Amino acid sequence: MSEQMRAEFEKWFEENKHKWPVGDDVIVFVRDFMWQAWQASRQALVVDLPKLNIDCESDVIDYAETVKALKKAGVSYK
Repeated sequence: MSEQMRAEFEKWFEENKHKWPVGDDVIVFVRDFMWQAWQASRQALVVDLPKLNIDCESDVIDYAETVKALKKAGVSYK
């Protein structure tokens, strides 16, 4: 996983670790375990995007098909 993803995870964890009323040693264990689970969830996320139709006259068709594939996979997008 990229350093950016690890940094995003660490930021989220720091903002939320107060929710677990346990000692620091347990917090470290929980963080490491959650990081492993988070990595596994990201690795499992694979979306088959539609093939690009070179002959199509409009990028809108390709965009719509891509959005459809992402929605079907349950992936958020901007």
